[in-house]
Amino acid sequence: MSLSPLDDLDVVEVLPRHLAGPGIHDLVDVWPFPFDQGWTLHHSGDGSAIVISPGMQLLAGHVPSEDHVRGGEWLIAAHKEPFLSATWTATLDASTPVELVRDLYAEVLAL
Repeated sequence: MSLSPLDDLDVVEVLPRHLAGPGIHDLVDVWPFPFDQGWTLHHSGDGSAIVISPGMQLLAGHVPSEDHVRGGEWLIAAHKEPFLSATWTATLDASTPVELVRDLYAEVLAL
């Protein structure tokens, strides 16, 4: 099976939700980033967190929100050069099973 390229406005739904465990997990369990190799994890006072690669070319974030229809978002952005616009981004809402979120991050790291 192959997937056709997604447009910037395409929405992908992962169903059925019950196949993976619900709830928030420890971010270090969700993010497979090699923190012992210079990756940094930053927390804010509102519960948001961001992970930054050593060269600042990959950023990942988790933004919980009670106001968000799905409880918040998982974010990832890849940059060719730090501080320039992202080459590509992905946003997953917080209802996405964390096992799939972790798999996405692991695949990005494998690239």
